[in-house]
Amino acid sequence: MASTYVNDLRLNEMATGDGSGTWGTTTNTNLELIGEAISYATQESFSSDANATTTVADGAADPARAFYFKVTSSGSLTATRVLTIAPNTMSRIQIIENATSGSQIITIKQGTGATVNIPTGESRMVYYDGAGAGAAVADALADINIGGKVTVGVNDTGHDVKFFGATSGKYWLWDESADGVLQYSTLTVGVDDTGYDVKFFGATSGKYILWDESDDALIIPDSTNIKIGTGNDLQLFHDGTDSYIKNATGALKLATETSGIVVTIGHTTSETTVADNLTVTGNVTVGVDDTGGDVKFFGATSGKYWLWDESADGVVQYSALTVGVDDTGYDVKFFGATSGAYMLWDESADDLKLVGAAGFTVAGDIDVDGTANLDNTDIDGTFAVDGTTISLDATTSLNIDNSNTSNGITIATATSGVPISIGHSTSETTVNDNLTVTGQTTLSDNILVGNTKKLGMDGTVNNYIVGTSAADKIEIVTNTSSVRALFNASGITGVINDTSDGSLKENVADITNATATVKALKGRTFDWIEDSVSDAGFIAQEVATVLPNAVVGETGQLAVRVDNIVAHLVTCIQELEARIAALES
Repeated sequence: MASTYVNDLRLNEMATGDGSGTWGTTTNTNLELIGEAISYATQESFSSDANATTTVADGAADPARAFYFKVTSSGSLTATRVLTIAPNTMSRIQIIENATSGSQIITIKQGTGATVNIPTGESRMVYYDGAGAGAAVADALADINIGGKVTVGVNDTGHDVKFFGATSGKYWLWDESADGVLQYSTLTVGVDDTGYDVKFFGATSGKYILWDESDDALIIPDSTNIKIGTGNDLQLFHDGTDSYIKNATGALKLATETSGIVVTIGHTTSETTVADNLTVTGNVTVGVDDTGGDVKFFGATSGKYWLWDESADGVVQYSALTVGVDDTGYDVKFFGATSGAYMLWDESADDLKLVGAAGFTVAGDIDVDGTANLDNTDIDGTFAVDGTTISLDATTSLNIDNSNTSNGITIATATSGVPISIGHSTSETTVNDNLTVTGQTTLSDNILVGNTKKLGMDGTVNNYIVGTSAADKIEIVTNTSSVRALFNASGITGVINDTSDGSLKENVADITNATATVKALKGRTFDWIEDSVSDAGFIAQEVATVLPNAVVGETGQLAVRVDNIVAHLVTCIQELEARIAALES
């Protein structure tokens, strides 16, 4: 009987009585081929860029028989190529390495059954089922279950390890060069309701993230950040005192995917503080109908804020309200309890209007820049207007009435020296009661007394005039209508008395050396510069060097108190009278 090669290693199986004289050689060859089957070999299986078949030789050496089979190519492969292992009746385990050029996958095939793909540079342990025409190739380690420890490499000399999943491109990689795991797929630790603690440590002592199995929670220690985004733009952490969500780029948005879903921030009994600007593009609702909450809007100044007082159902203002920006405003209406009565800031007219039965009662100050049209305005406090002109217009008459009988009406400026103008340059101002001026009164025009009489300046020289004709006069009368003094075109008629009541004086003493004082005075004749009228009298500056108290006024308007000089003249006469009496005796 002839020899056969039907075994999985394609060894020579001699029949009874076969191999006479060559039995030893055949046996030795079989032993060598068995050794080959558990060894390493290389074969250039792809001699061209095409699919190939390698057949394990019967009873002869063949690289395809090796336990570790390294497959190479004569050139670069341009696509996935199929390597068929023959014969298809051979059943065995083999490790195949794809060492071809061109970075292509090779597919290991035996029959029409399943195949195994081996990426370039990688190895697979496969087995052939030897089922003939329908033979299949399978990955021997596809469903391996290791009950003990697996060690890859030795201390300080390791290797990359990949864990692939069911989806293409999904795997975990132990990267030997990085000493770390690179995740390209899902990591599952434990099973549902039976888990384990998982810690991820960082480079800094005490920094880690812990999945705490007993707490069913992800634990992140204080000051350990969760960073999100390419540039770590979003950070979440707790510093031991406060919790932070910090955003470095773009807007920080708290949003829902579907409209109408509520976003709730804060606890029902705690406050929520926004430390920077808050922009709301939709409605802001606080509370629900008939159950609200207080809302405060704080400003840059301590104690300044707006309060929606839930208990009072109204706004309490502790600071300024700004609507719009400069040159772009909006209408604002304040309605009251009476139908049709409201206050309107009219943006188009730049006016504040009181409409219908609306009144205006102010208990504090009002600052107005611009024009304010006010009807029936009752102000208890200060009315301040910032601008160059204060205009109060009325269709018939304008009344400023003070109903308080114990206090007057004061029209004043906050700064000394700032003028107050009352009346128009071509209209009259009437004072119906007493007018008291505690300071200086400066008139730019005449004061009319009645319809035609006036008191003021003549407009051409610094003369003060009374009346409009030579017949006009000023009378000083007593409470019994007796004329005590008369000033008219003819001169002064009557007696003008200087106040000299002793009850009004103190430190009274006799004048001494009156003769020397009078001798120092110089009587002068002169012409008045204004009208060239000749006159006689004193020069105030000269009198001031002798009798300072006898000169009053400022330079340019100095005047001499004649009563002071007369007192010295009387005393001088008395001194001379005494000397004459002494000489006569």
